Amino acid sequence: MKITRLSECTFEQAIQVWNKGFEGYFADVTMSLDGFIARLSAVGLSAEGSIVAWENNQPVGFILNGFRTVRGVKIAWNGGTGVDPQFRGTGYGRRMMEACLDVYKEHDVDIAYLEAIAQNTPAIALYERMGYRVVDHLTFFTHTGPLPNDAFRLKGDGESNNGLTKSDEGVGQVVRGLPQQVAQLPFYQAFSSWQTQWQSVSGGQAVILLDSKGDAMAYALYKSMLNDAGEVSAISLLQCATREDIADQASVIRRVCCEVYGPFDLSCTRSTVNTPASGQVLVKVLEEGGFTPRAQQVMMQMDLSDGLRINS
Repeated sequence: MKITRLSECTFEQAIQVWNKGFEGYFADVTMSLDGFIARLSAVGLSAEGSIVAWENNQPVGFILNGFRTVRGVKIAWNGGTGVDPQFRGTGYGRRMMEACLDVYKEHDVDIAYLEAIAQNTPAIALYERMGYRVVDHLTFFTHTGPLPNDAFRLKGDGESNNGLTKSDEGVGQVVRGLPQQVAQLPFYQAFSSWQTQWQSVSGGQAVILLDSKGDAMAYALYKSMLNDAGEVSAISLLQCATREDIADQASVIRRVCCEVYGPFDLSCTRSTVNTPASGQVLVKVLEEGGFTPRAQQVMMQMDLSDGLRINS
């Protein structure tokens, strides 16, 4: 087996190994060449920092990597691992993971992250043997069609107008802006899963709720998708959080969800990406609003810098 960087492959070889490596996977993630190139750019994957395994001059496995510095911490993300079916179970995965550790050392990585399908126990076991640990459980929630008029009604509400409340629970102003604006908030979830960090929300939007004093009390990162007619066909929530000192976090999160998912009579697909189980309040609000789980993953982390431990 020979291991090279993805940057040494042709485009045709790259898409070949991607589609072959995910053959028989839990979900159909096959892509066109254009889709593959777009994904590398959209989520910040590095062709020079990603690896490809070769056998008889044919690519048979890969690990895609991305690198970021988050609040002074250098992180790496495994954005996809795949092995050609005929080479699975023969040690290719482990040898590629070992090669990845060398890449991480080159990039002075402090913490390495990845997500794995919860049912993919062989992969999770391999990652644990390599030094990763499960730090959270992630769920994709979804709701199709219009939302009920009372989907995010607050306690004590009377008639609800698309979930908006009479009292607004102390909300002074709703500010809409760009994803990068939330990164400056002291309660921004900087070490959330890679695809929910603001850098991955290309073309996305942010909602920030201010209290009566003008201080930020909650935020959301989300993205709306349009159909060919320019109509909203899907809304995807990536992050939603409140200040820890907010007494009734559920009420505030319901208000944020109203801003993200409204108007409720819009018939579209509303979903979330990698909602963490540690965010129990958001999970409860979504479930009460009629959202159901579609897929689940585990978030795994490996600490590579002595004394540095995030999500412990």
